[in-house]
Amino acid sequence: MIAKAGLAILGEQMIAKAGLANLGEQMVAKAGLANLGEQMVAKAGLAILGEQMIAKAGLAILGEQMIAKAGLANLGEQMIAKAGLANLGEQMIAKAGLMFGDPLREALARAAELCRGVDPPNWPNDVSASQMCELIAETGWSLTYVPRAEVIRDLLDAEPADRDRVVLDHAKDITADCRACLGEVTQTEMSHLVDALGQALDALDADLMVPAQATAASVVGDVIYRNLGLTFAAAVKELDEDPGEMPMPYFRFWLVVSTIPRALSRFRCDDGDEIPDRFNRHAAAHTVDPRQYTKVNAVAALMLATGLVRQVADEIQAAENEGRDEVEVEVR
Repeated sequence: MIAKAGLAILGEQMIAKAGLANLGEQMVAKAGLANLGEQMVAKAGLAILGEQMIAKAGLAILGEQMIAKAGLANLGEQMIAKAGLANLGEQMIAKAGLMFGDPLREALARAAELCRGVDPPNWPNDVSASQMCELIAETGWSLTYVPRAEVIRDLLDAEPADRDRVVLDHAKDITADCRACLGEVTQTEMSHLVDALGQALDALDADLMVPAQATAASVVGDVIYRNLGLTFAAAVKELDEDPGEMPMPYFRFWLVVSTIPRALSRFRCDDGDEIPDRFNRHAAAHTVDPRQYTKVNAVAALMLATGLVRQVADEIQAAENEGRDEVEVEVR
């Protein structure tokens, strides 16, 4: 895995794919970005791209004075987050004042298209990655692959105290989204997990929270042990990362697994621990307490289990497409 580097390191391969590998001095000069330097890079919130990378992109010396001329003075962290380093697109490129000729615009458009593919397909197009990472961190819910964009927008618009109600109001939509997502999983080695989650979704649709949540919790454990190759203790330690700080090629994977540590937070019946009222795999496995077994928690468990199964399936498919015999899902 590419080493962690703040917002995201594109990596040489992605830079080449994005059409930025050969911008060079001539293109930089043409774009009016000839002297943009380290101080400005820090100001624009791009400080973590790294000298080697910046040199390869032909943007090695970015200076504050030039930035003003280039119309980039107000990019800042907020705009970069809004652009997501993943959603530049033509509209954002125009807003950023990067209208310096067709070659650069075309290269940036290719980069934007590549980056857009990193965002999960269920996210609203006009919502930034930073907004979604914040929502996931606040709720502890996996929101990758499911639910649909309409539900996510309602969650973003709702006050934190009202988000459980949003989930309950859209429970049928979310189970339908989970079924559609799992319908894309075709690998035979994942079929037992898909079948189990299908039964759990049937149970939730029938308002049977205990079998729905218990099955989803078991699927989460199965994936952690047998697909990620981690014990629960190791998962808590090694998956506790901010997805927004991970390299772009691994962004979606980390989005999915980043909610696992909270789902595995410590709970021991024999120590007299208080029953958690948010989804907890251990409490679901070792109790049937109504404080743990709720419809909201059942939905949360199913969203996490569905996202995990779909992500592992995508990793398997990628390995097959690349002619690899084994799937390498590395967490460090």
